[in-house]
Amino acid sequence: MDAPRVTIRNSVQSDVFALSRQIGSDDTSMRTVHGMKVRRVLRDAFKQSPYCRTALVGDEVAAMWGVAGSLAAMDGHAWVTLGPIAKRHSIWELVRYLRQEMARMGAERPKLFTVIADGDATAERFASIAGFKIGAVVAPGIRACHLRGR
Repeated sequence: MDAPRVTIRNSVQSDVFALSRQIGSDDTSMRTVHGMKVRRVLRDAFKQSPYCRTALVGDEVAAMWGVAGSLAAMDGHAWVTLGPIAKRHSIWELVRYLRQEMARMGAERPKLFTVIADGDATAERFASIAGFKIGAVVAPGIRACHLRGR
């Protein structure tokens, strides 16, 4: 049996609800970094991101990412949310797409940054693979990351 195909497209509002339902309302990492439930974090990120993309595995939402901030600004807050489908699927295929997307976002925003939960080894590894340099703890439980070479 062939693996389901990964498709990347512009995000729509219904992707927020599909992904947040998969993750559940009490994701510890999101609560630590943002202090809010998954659906609200994703909804706010989606609304604040002029560039927002969704990865579908088959016809199911597997991941969303984007860059939040003003179109006129030189900096931007990159965000990525992986659902359980992404974690079950060939993660390396998604990483390949995500690296391309981060390069595109980094070309448009010279100062691209993100935040992860301090001590979240999976988030740290994924951010590093996506091209981010893991930085210092900037608030209790929160670690800053900047796109390498910036």
